[in-house]
Amino acid sequence: MKPLYKKDVFNNIIVAAHRGDQSNAPENSIESFIDAISSGVDMIEADIHITKDNHFIINHNAYIQKDSKKYLISELSSSEIQKIKVVNKKSSTETKIAKLSDLLSIAKNKCYLNIEIKRNNSITNASFIDKLLNEITKYGNLDEVLFASFYYDMLSVSKEIAPEVPIAAIRIPSRPLLPEQILSKINIDAYITSQSSLSMSISESALKNNIILATYSIDTAAHFAKAMKYNAKAIGTNRAKEIVEIANIYRKSAKNKP
Repeated sequence: MKPLYKKDVFNNIIVAAHRGDQSNAPENSIESFIDAISSGVDMIEADIHITKDNHFIINHNAYIQKDSKKYLISELSSSEIQKIKVVNKKSSTETKIAKLSDLLSIAKNKCYLNIEIKRNNSITNASFIDKLLNEITKYGNLDEVLFASFYYDMLSVSKEIAPEVPIAAIRIPSRPLLPEQILSKINIDAYITSQSSLSMSISESALKNNIILATYSIDTAAHFAKAMKYNAKAIGTNRAKEIVEIANIYRKSAKNKP
C-alpha cells in the first residue's frame, strides 16, 4: 500500500466504509470492519473516543447506550467498557465494543483508515493527539491513516505535531466554510461534506487549492454519479459491497477512455 500522504492514492477513487460494513453487523464493530475489508473497500471510517484510563474506543457517540442507560465513555475504563455488549439486531447476537487497537490490527496493510476524532474536555488536544499517534505507531499503521474532525482546532494541533499525517476538515452545517477558507487557517489535505451539500463552489475551491474532496453518504448509483460530477476523490458509504461494485465499473470505464 502506498503511504496515504501521497495524494496520488486518491487518483483512482477511494471507497470508504462508513463505520464498517453494516449489512450484517453492528456499526463500528469488529465484525463490521472485517466484513468491510472482505467487500473490497479501500478505507474504513471510524469514530474514536478516549476512556478515563486513556484507551481509545470506537463508537459514534460520546456515550454507550445499553438497556435504556447511557454510559459516558470518558467516565469508564477500557475494561468496564469491554463488559458492555451491543446487540446485532439482525442476528440477535451480542458483540463487544471495538477498541482502536482491534481496528489497527485488522486493517494493517489491507486498507486505509479515516479516523474521526471526537473532542474530550477532560484531556488537552495535544495530549489526545500524542496518545493517538503513539497507539497508531505501535501497530505500524501511521502511513495508512487520515484524521478527520468537525473540531478544526484538534486538526490544527495534529498538523503541528505530526505534519505527515493527512487531515480532513468535515464541513459544519451551521458554519459552512469553503475548503479554501479553512485552508487559510489550517493546512488541511482534504475536505469532507455530505452529498446533499455538494456544489460547484465547493468542488472548484478544493480543486484549485489541491485539496482532496470527499463526500458521504454515497449509497446509490445516483449518489455516486453526483459525487463524480463534482470531482469527489473519496466517498463514504453505508452500502459497501454495492458501491465497491459501482466504483470498480467506473474505474474500468475511466481507464479505457482514450
